[in-house]
Amino acid sequence: MKKIISVSVAAMVIIAACMLFLGCASTGGTTGSREPVMVTYLAGEGASGEGPDAVSAAVGSRIVLAGNPFFRRGYYFNGWSDGSRTYRQGDSVRINADMQFTAQWAQATNVRMLLSPDAEDMTWETIPQAEFLTEGERGYYEITHNDDLVFVWRDGTMDLSEFARNSGRLHLSVYVDNPGPITGGQFEITSSGTADIDEWTFGEFGSGQYRLIQGWNTFVIPLSEAHRLGNPNWAQIDFFRFYLNPVARVTVRVSDVYLFY
Repeated sequence: MKKIISVSVAAMVIIAACMLFLGCASTGGTTGSREPVMVTYLAGEGASGEGPDAVSAAVGSRIVLAGNPFFRRGYYFNGWSDGSRTYRQGDSVRINADMQFTAQWAQATNVRMLLSPDAEDMTWETIPQAEFLTEGERGYYEITHNDDLVFVWRDGTMDLSEFARNSGRLHLSVYVDNPGPITGGQFEITSSGTADIDEWTFGEFGSGQYRLIQGWNTFVIPLSEAHRLGNPNWAQIDFFRFYLNPVARVTVRVSDVYLFY
């Protein structure tokens, strides 16, 4: 009789263990049984505009931080802060609880504006023809096309040597509705009045440190990172060109192009 009872108890223990295992598997374990958490974005002090959509995420999962659609006049976007650490747009972050990311801003000084938020009166040529639009305080050129998108500025000569001497940086805001079809692109500064002669180039856009994510992308690029072709002269700059090469239809917006140090 004792033997039968022992076997019965052992069988019950095995059955209980199996039920516990199956229960965990069906709910994804302790982590999977938790409610989803929310990720939200805040504009930060002095900024305006409509933020990225809030994101629902499973505990322990990773999300890619959104681009910054907020705008603060006279300042440039300097990353997303969770209160203890600052991340770049496009960084992958593990989410373990509800989180808020606040836009960080740094003041731009000694600015030479090339395409301002009030840029409707600026001299830019685009291929195809761009439309100038506004969204809150931000003005931008917008093109929807399924082939090369080109933005060109040429309106006299600028002496930009002070920016080269003082560790200047290029600021560029670019919006893309779908970065997938974009295979490359560059920003070019020349003293020859045209492209590909005596120029400084920044790129390739769409990959590496110039990777594009969906929404607004903010690039702050040291002039020292430019690639030199020929003999460009910072004291006689007379041509700027920004272009992207999509292989399918995309919408691109360009705003807030300037040099500063």
